[in-house]
Amino acid sequence: MEDDYYSIESILAENQKIQCNFKIDIPDMGHLDGGNERDMKALSKAQIPMWMAYILIYSNYADFTIPPPFSARVRNALNAEARSVRLSSLVGQGGLWYGFGRMIMRL
Repeated sequence: MEDDYYSIESILAENQKIQCNFKIDIPDMGHLDGGNERDMKALSKAQIPMWMAYILIYSNYADFTIPPPFSARVRNALNAEARSVRLSSLVGQGGLWYGFGRMIMRL
């Protein structure tokens, strides 16, 4: 998968969501959490698409946790017997696991 603006694979990989933990209060962003709050409060958590998480993380507004498809459990299963792990069930069809992993690695 290449990092091309017009690449469908890149668009789909960037649309995957990651868990973000907010460090500070952010006004008018409460809708990201799906709740009724107007502002996103410090220490709150929300699932944010990768394309938006880049901005929040690099601006030092939020941190993220490694998504479950890249957890130690999955890595151990891949090391033990790679053929037993269905990557398509972890993130999606079409090689998104690799593209999403590259994006996580860059963060």
